[in-house]
Amino acid sequence: MIYRKLDKDDWKNAEFGLTILVIWACLISLFATIFYWAYGKYHESPEKLGQFGDFFGGILNPLFSHGSLILLAISLTRSNESFHAAMEGVKASLLQISMNYAMHRVDRIDKEINSRQDLTIISNQNWMSPQLSALKMNVYAEIQSCIFNTEGNFSSAFIGNLRRSANVQTRRQYYEIKEVMRLIHHAITYFENGLVDRDLFLKLFENDLRQWHSVFSRLDMRGELSDESQESLTEEAERRELVERLARAIGI
Repeated sequence: MIYRKLDKDDWKNAEFGLTILVIWACLISLFATIFYWAYGKYHESPEKLGQFGDFFGGILNPLFSHGSLILLAISLTRSNESFHAAMEGVKASLLQISMNYAMHRVDRIDKEINSRQDLTIISNQNWMSPQLSALKMNVYAEIQSCIFNTEGNFSSAFIGNLRRSANVQTRRQYYEIKEVMRLIHHAITYFENGLVDRDLFLKLFENDLRQWHSVFSRLDMRGELSDESQESLTEEAERRELVERLARAIGI
């Protein structure tokens, strides 16, 4: 059995019940005494006993009616108090739930912020790794060479012929350029989708992205101006999209 300490409301309810019990006991005792007296006085005269009963009943009926109304009013008052107490409890519970939700949301936001910062730092570490640094250096030199060898009539360096070359090393140069473009595409996707810390990302990557935007803007993935092959047009469209996304990210 579970015991608990009686609180103020428990004592108040007990006092109310005891008061009603005492009142009823007093009334029953009073009625019993009056009926005993009346029976002793009028038992030989049924008519007078009946008249006394009618008289007494005429007095008791209003008393009982008024008493019932009083008890009903008291009951409603106490029910109203209980209702308000229950509502206060509900409000307190809702407030606690709201506070817990707010704290949970703050913790979740903090974790998300930390996750974005962690992903930004990891991405930068991968971007600056020795393997990728060597790849970027080679690709940058190859693109600069293509731009330098561009004929004066064209502002873009057409590199589609690198993809079609019979020379393995030449084709490799083309796909190294594509690999760097793919890596930058992923980094920009993280940035656009809010998966990284934007301020930290720009602080770490902005200079490199400006540099790659500059060189990719001078490329053309077709073999020549009249190249209308589906593969060339598709890869040229991807390059243009990447240049536009780079420009939005770094605010050009």
